[in-house]
Amino acid sequence: MAILPRYQRTGITTRQPQNLDFADVREQAKLNQALSQQLDRMSNFAFQKAEEKAVERGEERVREEGAIPTLQSIEAGGGPRGVAEKAAAAAANRIAVVEIETLATQDMQALTLEADKDNMSMPTYQARMKDINDGYKASLEVVDPVAAGVLGARLAGSSSSYENRYSEVVFKKAKIAWAQNVNRTVSAGSQALIDSATQPGATEGSLVAAGEKLYESQLALGVSDKKARTVVDSTMKAAVRQNRVYLFNEAAGINEKRSLIEQYEESPLPGVSYEANLNFVTAMQGKLDREIGVAQTETTTD
Repeated sequence: MAILPRYQRTGITTRQPQNLDFADVREQAKLNQALSQQLDRMSNFAFQKAEEKAVERGEERVREEGAIPTLQSIEAGGGPRGVAEKAAAAAANRIAVVEIETLATQDMQALTLEADKDNMSMPTYQARMKDINDGYKASLEVVDPVAAGVLGARLAGSSSSYENRYSEVVFKKAKIAWAQNVNRTVSAGSQALIDSATQPGATEGSLVAAGEKLYESQLALGVSDKKARTVVDSTMKAAVRQNRVYLFNEAAGINEKRSLIEQYEESPLPGVSYEANLNFVTAMQGKLDREIGVAQTETTTD
């Protein structure tokens, strides 16, 4: 029987095929990727330019139509849509706050001038100022509550400043009015005391009592002690002089008048110098001497 030959390993390996390098495919992929990136950049640039144009159109709309009308129109359309309307709304919000604040400030200034002219009370002024704040805030709150909140805060600061200023004006006016009222009251009291000096029954004692009453009345009105005393002294100076002249003229006879002159010499007029009092007494004496001369002439003639 024939022996079949066996396969024996020879140690020689078979050659493996090398990987295929598809250079054209790889280069095409790179090209496609580069083109895609360029297209993306171009697209982004185009979108950016379009957005900038849209923003410009939105802001131009605000300049043409006005901030408030633009916001009202956008709100009526259901809110901002698209880049242009969003830009218009944003610009209108900024401008509206400034525009409305300017208008409100003008009204606050006008109100303050009116209040000063008409002597408006502080509560009335504050109520009118609140109406200005609430009215302008409400005009913006319908279309943009956030912007209205910002506006409200700014108006509150402005109105507070104006109220402080007007409060100072009111205080100064009240102080002046009070001073004028005090002066009128004191002047009237002083003149009344002087007038009473030439009334029947008036004496220096009653005048002194009236002077103390005038002094106390001034203190009650807030007049300083020094000024009140000065007013009383000045008033008493005039009142006592008037009273002495009145009593001399109303004296019944020569002896009574001579007695008064002696009293006037012993008790000088208050608040006058020695010379002034001497002149006053001399004048009284001269008047008495003339009356005596007239009486003697009449007696001789009779």
